[in-house]
Amino acid sequence: MRCPLEKVILKTKISEIGEPLELLKSCISNPNEYDLGNAFRNLIDFGAISIPNNINPSGKVTFIGKMFAKLPCDIKITRILLMGYCFKVFEQSAVICSFLNVEKDMFYMRHNFLNIMRDKIARFKLNKDELNLSDVEDFSLFDMRTWQNKVAFSNNSNSDHIAYLNCFNTWLHDYRSELIPEMSKYKLTKVDKRFMDGLTNQRKEEIKWSLRNFVNLDCM
Repeated sequence: MRCPLEKVILKTKISEIGEPLELLKSCISNPNEYDLGNAFRNLIDFGAISIPNNINPSGKVTFIGKMFAKLPCDIKITRILLMGYCFKVFEQSAVICSFLNVEKDMFYMRHNFLNIMRDKIARFKLNKDELNLSDVEDFSLFDMRTWQNKVAFSNNSNSDHIAYLNCFNTWLHDYRSELIPEMSKYKLTKVDKRFMDGLTNQRKEEIKWSLRNFVNLDCM
């Protein structure tokens, strides 16, 4: 498994098994000096290690650095989480960072949306006319529709991060807030048929909402 060079440097310093530069140079596929220099500069810029001096030639690991070494995400995302905690918006920061840390985009790209749309319409037996998606086969109109949706979710702030947060909150409130407590009443071995029918209808409405707004539910 690959690991960010910054994280390797921090874990090496925390474990106190030697200077990171010397240890990394002895690796089978050792990084070049340019990449090592960039990694050290990134760590200093983000406050993960202190500025090097005569006592600590490669710097000292800070509190942010220790957190970054433990969390399974990029140092930029770690810093957002810490800032969110400091300003008492940790829950919102965690939602945003979750979407930044996944490989898939929350909003569908035009090259794969049409196939996904046709597949879900056929699988869930949806009425295509109700979705109001007749114009999405025109790529220029598709781009305009997705841009309009992002602007709406971001409350005209032009921020992708705010769009992610508002989109997630809308999905959670409309399609998950009532479903989760209801599910706890039932055992998997004795599931009420009416409840399962309700789940199916709920799922259909959820799929319709995701297609209308070009939202990838696999990211939720």
